[in-house]
Amino acid sequence: MLGLEFDFEVSSLRKKLIYDYKIFTGGSSNKNLIRILPPLTIQEKHFEYFFKSLEKEMEKNYN
Repeated sequence: MLGLEFDFEVSSLRKKLIYDYKIFTGGSSNKNLIRILPPLTIQEKHFEYFFKSLEKEMEKNYN
């Protein structure tokens, strides 16, 4: 399991990832944390898609 912690609440970011990019991330009691539980079969292209999608949303909404 991996986690990314931000300096803002990530609920709207998680919703964008789910609905716009079909990327499911886990929630946490820490409202600033995105939990990631990749399957053992994950490939480099999946990481690239996740980080490009995250970067795109961060540039649009959190600059």
